[in-house]
Amino acid sequence: MAANSTRWVKRFEVSVSILTALVTILSAVVAWRAAIAGDAAGNADFAGIGASINLQESRTLNSSNTYQQYRAFTNYFRNNELGNTLADALTSASGDERTIMERDRALNLDQTIIDQDFFETRYLNPDGTYAVQRQLSEAEAEDAQSRDLDPDPHFILADRLRAKSNLMVGMLIIMAGSLWFYTMASEIKHVIRYPLAMMGLLCMLVGVIGTFTIEVL
Repeated sequence: MAANSTRWVKRFEVSVSILTALVTILSAVVAWRAAIAGDAAGNADFAGIGASINLQESRTLNSSNTYQQYRAFTNYFRNNELGNTLADALTSASGDERTIMERDRALNLDQTIIDQDFFETRYLNPDGTYAVQRQLSEAEAEDAQSRDLDPDPHFILADRLRAKSNLMVGMLIIMAGSLWFYTMASEIKHVIRYPLAMMGLLCMLVGVIGTFTIEVL
């Protein structure tokens, strides 16, 4: 059948019209998927910011609480050491000095009992120091059981979804090129219309295959 025959031209024009409608529908689907990926990226960013705020809030409150307890421990340690020093000095004290020192030692011991109520003794190390970092880590771990304190996965997901959206926009541009080729092929009454239609078909196939690959990966 001749390329310029009326029947061939009619079939070609119908085919181009169908392909134009098809690429228009496919472009709308790609634009929809790109918009969904973009919205999901925004949601992931929002979740990451929320997790970052939770993390900073947790660290601030736990640091305040831990160092308040550490201050109580330092008071306990100071009063305990002072009481021990007074106990050692009692052996050489005499008369009124002994009475005063025994009174001061009793006050120091009473204060150590009070101080113990303001810090958690389970964080006392065998060497008599206080495990500040361990208390901070355990407090943050407890918070992580009830709140999201890890923003990194959210931001990683947001970057991946944003890249997906951008790639789909690229496929949308290619498919827009396909629509342009089809339009030119349907308007131009010259043999060049056939290569233009093939270019449109190629662009459409690249866009479809590229979109499918982006979705799968």
